[in-house]
Amino acid sequence: MFLVTTAPVADAFDTVSRLYPDKIVVQISTDGLCTVGGTILATQQQPKTQT
Repeated sequence: MFLVTTAPVADAFDTVSRLYPDKIVVQISTDGLCTVGGTILATQQQPKTQT
């Protein structure tokens, strides 16, 4: 599947990758979630930021 990447999306990906260097960060399409609702579930389990 082809994912459209905009500058803000690329910036967010880079930021998350930088904040969690020991994690594998992947970009997924949430289009299917948007059609039936529930996009909040896609971001519910974000790891806690280390300070």
